[in-house]
Amino acid sequence: MTETHNIRLHGPWEYVLANGESGTIKIPAVIETTGDHATVARRFNWVAEIEPNEHVFVVFTAIGGTGSVELNGTRLGAIEAPPTEFEITGLLQPGNQLQLELQLDNSPDDLPQGFVGSVRLEIRSD
Repeated sequence: MTETHNIRLHGPWEYVLANGESGTIKIPAVIETTGDHATVARRFNWVAEIEPNEHVFVVFTAIGGTGSVELNGTRLGAIEAPPTEFEITGLLQPGNQLQLELQLDNSPDDLPQGFVGSVRLEIRSD
C-alpha cells in the first residue's frame, strides 16, 4: 500500500510575461496577456528528511498552454497534457526554485491560459 502526503504550492509565484509585465500570482490563476510566453517561478524550502522508501514528486493538475519545467536549474521535462508529474527526490535542496516556461495559445476556443489547476508536491512512501 502506498501512502501519500501532499504539499500545495499555491503561491506566491512570480511571473514575467512576454510583454514585460511582471508580478506575483496565487494558483490557480488565469494569465491574460497579448504575448505568447510567460515565465513563472516559485521558491520553497525543504528541510524534511526523506526516508529510503519515500519519493517526492511535483504534480501539475492542469495548465492552459504547454510548458517546460525546471527545478534548481535542472530541466525536468515538458507539460503537454496534464496532469503531469516529475520525480524530484534527488534534486531537492534546503532552498529550491521551481520554474515553468509556459507557451500560451490565445485562441478563444482553448482552455483559459495559465495554471487552471493546482501544483503540489507529493511525498509517496510504500
